[in-house]
Order: sequence, then structure tokens, then C-alpha cells
Amino acid sequence: VTDAAALTALIAAIEARGTPIKGTVHSAMQIEDGLLRSLDDARFAAALAPKVAGAWNLHRALGKRPLDCFTVFSSMTACLGSPGQGNYVAANSFLEALVAMRRAAGLKANFMAWGAIKDVGFLARNTNTQDQMQTRVGGGAITAAEAMDALDAALAADVPGEAVGRLDWRTVVRSMPAAHARRYAYMHADNAHESVQEDGGSQLREQIAALPAEPAQQLAAQALRAQIARILHLPPERIELDKSLHIMGMDSLMGMELGLAVQETFQVKLPMMTVAEGGTVFTLAGRIVASIQRQSGSGGGADAALSDQAAALAKIHAIKTDDQTFAAMLDSHAPAASADAINQGSL
Repeated sequence: VTDAAALTALIAAIEARGTPIKGTVHSAMQIEDGLLRSLDDARFAAALAPKVAGAWNLHRALGKRPLDCFTVFSSMTACLGSPGQGNYVAANSFLEALVAMRRAAGLKANFMAWGAIKDVGFLARNTNTQDQMQTRVGGGAITAAEAMDALDAALAADVPGEAVGRLDWRTVVRSMPAAHARRYAYMHADNAHESVQEDGGSQLREQIAALPAEPAQQLAAQALRAQIARILHLPPERIELDKSLHIMGMDSLMGMELGLAVQETFQVKLPMMTVAEGGTVFTLAGRIVASIQRQSGSGGGADAALSDQAAALAKIHAIKTDDQTFAAMLDSHAPAASADAINQGSL
């Protein structure tokens, strides 16, 4: 469908046989997942072409024929977003805009924004991707039969579009920032009796801020271990506290999910760099504790956070240094030195 000339010729050949085209279902896709910084023009084009060029070519080639349906397959990611799928989300958003344009012109069109479908299609062939997606949205995948029932109902009712999936909204809120948008207010109302955080983040922060460094790090490590186990689909006891997360199988998309989980659990933003460096549960817990104690003004958290960020900055710029150098930096800049100053590159 990305070849406009070939598509036009195909439609002409079909109609030359005396069989009028009464409808079309566009289900083409290509996945090119990656964080935005790793998506170049070629990877964007690969994901956009089947949906953007393909659907547009169908729209142009079929013209104003009196179709019974012009159905395009979008994705629930167009509603909620999906870490690492910026190109795919953009492509699906185009499909939904095309539907709106066709309907405004009096032409048939509708979209189906599918959630995970477990027994046919891409996710059925790529179970690892399906597992990662289900970790982010919770709930369970739907079957092809359920999808077809929903499609039949949408066509019969002539609705512009529907999102069809099975979600655990508490999990969605933890991992998808877009879930907090006003359009989903009724979803939050339906789950009001089950608080997502149950004030756990605030309580945990208070406990960590009040403890000495070592027990605070142990407490943070146990909470962090539970989140990492959930992301990696492993029992918590399988998560070794002193083993690199990379070695345990955490990739960049999972690292982004971990960053969101840390923000939810500890109310601390964990830079992607800290995961990319191949940290362990203990080292990440140490950074979390340092950040919390620095923000609360307790213990030596400020110096710890400053030293951690100075080390990270040195690593980025390939600067070789040692503990004595860091100590001298801290002494020479205290008390004016701050983690913000390091972030801005002033040290």
C-alpha cells in the first residue's frame, strides 16, 4: 500500500473484473521501537510509511466510491502513549486524523485502536514485546474473537472510532503519564476507592529521610528490588542487589519504565544515565537515598548526591578522577556547591 501506482493499478484490475470494491480494512504496520534519541529519519520513515503513506494512498485511490467501510487499525498507544514507540504512536495518530477528515467530507471511515491481542498478529509472534506491554498497562490481552465482535459492533453503529483493550488502570497510571489527562477523569473516578499510591511514596520518603545512611539504603533497595522484579517478570528473590541491571536483562525501554517506577515509589527523578551506566540495585538505592536526604536536609545526603552527580559528569566527559579529587571539589565549593550547579556544568 505504500506504492501508490501499484495500489491504483490493483484497484483498477479488481474493478475491471466487474466486482465493485465495497470496503477496505487497513492493518499494515511496522515496528521500529527505540527511545527518541536513537530514532533517526530512516527508523521514523519505516514506522510511518505503512500507516501514513499506506492509508493516504488508499484514501486517494478509492476516491469518493460509496464504500460500506473504510476501517483503519490504530492502537491504544495513540490514546495513552507508549515509552519507546514515538514513531508508532505518531503513525496511529495520523490514521485517526484521516478518519476525522474523511467523515467531515461525508465519506465512510472509522478506526479501531486495539489494545494487546494475544492469539494473532504481531504480539502473538513476539511474546517478549507482549510481556513488556502488559507490564506497562496491566490487565490482560484480548482475543481475536473479542476484537472482531468489537469491530462488528463499531461498524454496525457507524462510530468514528473505538479503543478496545483490557487494562488495569492502576498499572496504567503508574507507567503512562498521559493517563493523568482530563479526558480520563472518569477512569480515575471509577478507581477512587483504590488509591494508586495509597500515600506509600510519601511514607517511604519520610522513613528514608529519618534513617541513617546504611539502613536507609537497605530500605530503598528492598523497595527498588520489588519494582525491578515486576519489570523483569522475575521473583524478587531472583534480583541480586549487587548485580548489574544490564546483566539481569534490563534494556533501555525497561530502564525508562524503572525511572517512572522510581518517581512513583520514591517521588525522586532518576536520570536515565544512572541506569545506562549499568548500576546495581544497591548503587541506585544509594542515589535515591542521597537525593531524598538532600532534599529533606537530613544527614550527609547533599554531599552524597553531589559526589554521585560529579562522578556521573566526569564519566560523560571521560575525565579520570578519584575520591580525593571529589573531596577537594566538595571542599572548595561548599557550602555554595549544589547538585543543581553540577547539573548546569559549573563544576
